[in-house]
Amino acid sequence: MTWQLSIGASYQGPGTRFRVWAPRADQVVVVLFDGNTLGDSFSLQAEGGGYFSGVGEGVEPGTRYMYRLDTFANAAEIATALSL
Repeated sequence: MTWQLSIGASYQGPGTRFRVWAPRADQVVVVLFDGNTLGDSFSLQAEGGGYFSGVGEGVEPGTRYMYRLDTFANAAEIATALSL
């Protein structure tokens, strides 16, 4: 049996498995960085219970990344703030 993190990034050659708990998110996107610039991105799939996961093919150990969480609530808050 192979041990896996319940959440986080886990290299599984030839890619990296990403899993995050974001119960208020409608969508979670992994955004890769190439130096100081944004690189490729890909969406994680909802699993239920607030978890999202997916595999980034070709994402190697040491690759810099961030999670972008998109929520309907955030969009509504931004729209309200912009209308003030």
